[in-house]
Amino acid sequence: MDAIMEIAREHRLLVIEDCCQAAGAEYHGKKAGTFGDISAFSLNVFKTISAGDGGMVVTSDKNLYERAFGFHDQGHKPQRTGVEIGNRSIVGMNMRMNELTGAVALAQLRKIDRILERLRASKKLLKDRLAGIPGLGFRRINDAEGECATLLTLLFPTKAKADAFSAAVGGKTLAHSGWHVYNNMEQILDKKTTTAYNCPYVCSEYGQEINYYAHMLPQTDDILERAVNISIGVVDKGLGAGFGINILSENEEIIQTAEKIAQIAANL
Repeated sequence: MDAIMEIAREHRLLVIEDCCQAAGAEYHGKKAGTFGDISAFSLNVFKTISAGDGGMVVTSDKNLYERAFGFHDQGHKPQRTGVEIGNRSIVGMNMRMNELTGAVALAQLRKIDRILERLRASKKLLKDRLAGIPGLGFRRINDAEGECATLLTLLFPTKAKADAFSAAVGGKTLAHSGWHVYNNMEQILDKKTTTAYNCPYVCSEYGQEINYYAHMLPQTDDILERAVNISIGVVDKGLGAGFGINILSENEEIIQTAEKIAQIAANL
């Protein structure tokens, strides 16, 4: 985030934070979602805290807040103050969260510190048990104390070993985990925009056509081919994390899972 914010300030760019998997996370003591100009959090059942579905938009900029509120509620101002004709500044949509879902989200938010404390402790125990196993590495975490700890990403030296391990646990490498991988985002790669203007792929501001294509990021592809997610608190096959532990797992189960992973890794 330090490098991103430095570039943004230099070029006078706005920063939109995607915090969908990072509710409660911190980077060097600063909460995720408070670095950029506006941020988005998801509250579906695969996230750290859940309200069933939906999400939140967070910003400290009054203008952005009013525009975001208007976009989600037919152009109205926050709390629908000034709903009379003449005060709606944009054409908005109808995406309001109902009161019951909002109440669940607020209750979950009050528990987030306790949830993260348990997840971090479980991940530490599992990771400590796996540390030092030949041929088994971990994804680098820039701020281990601030992460959500919902997943443990294992890195293998070769694609073949990652494939063999994932098959043994009934999972998939991240490269084949589903639609979260850019190679599988056909709506982006095929430029399926909502309007005929085809923006942002073809915009006068850019001065050239923008193209994305599968496997355009070979270094990323290499990492994804060698990476396998182990669930800690989010059991989601769409993230390649269909195997592992969950937030209710006790130490005995965590140790048994570590032993199973170690045994499989030793036989690759």
